[in-house]
Amino acid sequence: MNVLVLGAGGAGVSAVQAIRNVDDKIDINLVSKEDCMPYSLCGLPDFLSGKTSMKVLTRLDNDFFTKNNINLIFGKEAIKVNFSKKIVHFKNNSTNDMNEKLGFDKLLIAIGSKPVIPSIPGLNKKQVYIVSNLESCKNIIKSVKKAKKI
Repeated sequence: MNVLVLGAGGAGVSAVQAIRNVDDKIDINLVSKEDCMPYSLCGLPDFLSGKTSMKVLTRLDNDFFTKNNINLIFGKEAIKVNFSKKIVHFKNNSTNDMNEKLGFDKLLIAIGSKPVIPSIPGLNKKQVYIVSNLESCKNIIKSVKKAKKI
């Protein structure tokens, strides 16, 4: 059996851990649209403030996925699911290639959520940031270092 999990956030990682605890023979592919090890979204404010390191934020050892025979795939975003053929089509975020595919017997969609941004005048300005993922935090840190006035 081949299980494909879309989303390497808390739900996706917990799911692959639970699947592996039940069966050590199932093929598991965990797909992340990001290019980094899975991390805790809840820890982003502490990472942003400097209270937490990237090592603490990632929660898992670097070899967790290898030890547990879980194929972690970085930088791919699901763009279409063909349920009758059991295939997910992906966009490769590095190359923008839209022709990548993975098959599955079972599919778990654990892609999380997006922040709701209220329609308040001024929120669309360049210097207004939304903390939504690790990349957004890194961009905030870069901007703060360059800023003359905060």
